[in-house]
Amino acid sequence: GENAAEVQEFTVTVIPVNRAPVFFALLEVVVPENDDAPSEAVSIADFATGIHPGNENGNEDHQSLTFHVSLLSGNAGLFISPDGTPPVSLDLDGSLKFTLGRYAYGEAHFSVVLGDDGGTLGDAVGEV
Repeated sequence: GENAAEVQEFTVTVIPVNRAPVFFALLEVVVPENDDAPSEAVSIADFATGIHPGNENGNEDHQSLTFHVSLLSGNAGLFISPDGTPPVSLDLDGSLKFTLGRYAYGEAHFSVVLGDDGGTLGDAVGEV
């Protein structure tokens, strides 16, 4: 005879991880200097396209997405914030929005990150 231990059972649970959201953005935007007063807001439609929460099977469609735009270098004085909002923003419809200062010209370099509220459980990524 064989001497064996009592049978044990166990369960394996596979949980979904949060995948990074995705988008594609233009690499350059060129606009003419503003010589009007008061300054008017500029909106660049389809600056960002392919905006998606990150998983093609739809289990992340409930997540809220937010773009974060940050100045990396260059002339921050190109932009004004007449109503207290961030001087450069990106809407979820992909529109880049900013207001140019009067007679300001030059370059400014930005980073843009798309984040979601899905958390980072299991080394998941919440932004790209």
